[in-house]
Amino acid sequence: MGGCACCLLLLGVVAKLHLPQNKVSRLICWVIAIILALLTPGFSEMINCFILALVIVLLPQIRSRSLQRPWIGLLTIAVVAAAVATLAPGNFVRSASYQHVDLLHSVVLSAASLGYSFIGWFSSGILILLTLLVLPALQRLVNDPALPITRFTRIVWFWPLWMLLGLAFCYLFSYLAIDGPPPSRARNLIMPLLIIGWFMSIAGILSYLLRRGATPLQRLPTYVRLGMSLLVLLLVLSDQNITLKRSRIGQPTNSVTQAYRDWLSGDAAQYNREEEARYTLIRQTLADSVVIPPLSVQPVTLVWWDISENPAMWGNRAYADYFHKKAIWVKL
Repeated sequence: MGGCACCLLLLGVVAKLHLPQNKVSRLICWVIAIILALLTPGFSEMINCFILALVIVLLPQIRSRSLQRPWIGLLTIAVVAAAVATLAPGNFVRSASYQHVDLLHSVVLSAASLGYSFIGWFSSGILILLTLLVLPALQRLVNDPALPITRFTRIVWFWPLWMLLGLAFCYLFSYLAIDGPPPSRARNLIMPLLIIGWFMSIAGILSYLLRRGATPLQRLPTYVRLGMSLLVLLLVLSDQNITLKRSRIGQPTNSVTQAYRDWLSGDAAQYNREEEARYTLIRQTLADSVVIPPLSVQPVTLVWWDISENPAMWGNRAYADYFHKKAIWVKL
């Protein structure tokens, strides 16, 4: 959530820099933008993949020198920060524990996995319904030349290309690192980036159509908007069988629903108590090796992976290093 918030804040600051303002306000915005460009890549490799995609998409503007130097400088800062975060030694320690397939196989698998994710993202209908609801409002925004969104959507292919290329890099990076698709916590960060790219792509198409003299869209009737809004709410709160497998029918895959289940069932509180007890045991143990009890519950929305009974595993070693111990493992 921190990475997502920084991305949205950086986008807002960039938009504000496109508005007329005095020198002091402009200087403050640039300082904030530079700080965010330095900090945001450190949250996740997924953000770094989108930064790499942004550089590739902007290459024609960079080569033709149509992109102003301050923006190139900000982009360079983000790229350097992304490179430092991605090349961190911890990433290679984790990656070394997997037996990787070849590059071509990774490309094919990541493309198939991304296509499968698209089915999950769009098959529920939530994104489509939201798009239909906001189309008239988006049209009014892109028709106002004073707003930054009008400048951001002048190049109709920019946002779709950035979104698709960024997603492709995210999935390819994941397969190269762990031989599988991004874990749920990473996909939760990918989703806001997908939504930003999707709606800006729609805005770009609307802007292009208006410039071509297309007839403006009419606002939907109130009863239609109310019905669609209720349907969106129902879909958000209901389970979605995005895995498309018969064996998973009835099992929650909607993270919103699962989060409420983890909370209201008491699993989240139980998990918190057990982890706090683990931390207390580790800190009170004077020996360099500590054996901790297993978790009785692992809420899906809170736990991605736990350390194992093998103290030599990379996760166990990192866990032990954090607490300044030689070894920590779970007694099953």
